[in-house]
Amino acid sequence: MNQPFDEYITTLTSDEQDEFRRIKRIVESVVPTVAQGVSYALPAFLYKGQPLLSCVVRKKFISLYPFSGKVIDNLASQLTAFETTSGSIHFKLDNLLPQAILEDLLTARTREIDKSLA
Repeated sequence: MNQPFDEYITTLTSDEQDEFRRIKRIVESVVPTVAQGVSYALPAFLYKGQPLLSCVVRKKFISLYPFSGKVIDNLASQLTAFETTSGSIHFKLDNLLPQAILEDLLTARTREIDKSLA
């Protein structure tokens, strides 16, 4: 999967592409300086050279990786409708991650990166 986000999108089904384009629009809206790259062999968005967010299709769901268990923990009350692990959030095309949650996640992760680089 060693490819940037835009390249990865082309490998997906039409419905998956629509969702990934929605995610990309949200990411670029919240973090205008975001770049694309690869992190941990996953297509990723990078902020100030640091991994910000990755999203990939798995067999049973879509997995979102904010590269921070702390961010997931801090948003736990908003994520009760989704399966989570210490490092990922899982959702399906019939139960999308709401824009507001994704925006909160991106804001928290960019703050975390800014703090680590200070």
